[in-house]
Amino acid sequence: MKRKFAVVAMDDHPVARLAVRCTLADHVDLELTALFDRPSALLTALAQQRCDVLVTDLSVPGEGQCDGLNLLRTVRARHPCISIIVVSMYDSPALMRSALQLGVSAFISKCDTSGYLIRAVRAALRGERFLTPRSRARFDVARARAGASSQNAALTERETYILRCYLAGDSLSVIAGSLGRSVKTVGAQRTMAMRKLWIENDAHLFEYAAFAGIEPKSAVGMSVRRLCAVSAA
Repeated sequence: MKRKFAVVAMDDHPVARLAVRCTLADHVDLELTALFDRPSALLTALAQQRCDVLVTDLSVPGEGQCDGLNLLRTVRARHPCISIIVVSMYDSPALMRSALQLGVSAFISKCDTSGYLIRAVRAALRGERFLTPRSRARFDVARARAGASSQNAALTERETYILRCYLAGDSLSVIAGSLGRSVKTVGAQRTMAMRKLWIENDAHLFEYAAFAGIEPKSAVGMSVRRLCAVSAA
């Protein structure tokens, strides 16, 4: 008897859950064993039942620390043998890259056709990575734009500080004043930080911060000792 692979899915939108169910229905070797609308219920179930492939969204309102990239980290840490496929309306190259670095097998945009889900599941079961042609093209362009020097570079403490302040709504002039640097220098450091993260524009920066857990922090009111430490970095 041919083995059936257990597929579990999580998405807070009923229509998206229905789409996953319908897409998998015609494939007798793929059994959709459970559907969830929130990460907390998903994590509880994964500890109790078999799952070969997890199909999950990234954004589920109200779940806090179980949302976004942290959900992927948690599943990977607790269940390293489960293949993970992300299906999301948020598909910036920065998010794709972070998800793949966390061990995700496939990343599909909700703008792509549902047929790609089956191809992604098959690839995951073979131990392969999968990106749709649209996602692959955007990923390759972002990688080329970032340049070889930024491929694996980590943010410096100052770059992180600048991004957090910028996310909090501080202008470059306010951030520059807090650091005792010129606006031009701070602007260049912000650009370099975004390049390292493969972030193309401000919209993608705010999107990435929400899923990666980067906390906005205004320069206004920060301690003098903290500002001096960052300025010296």
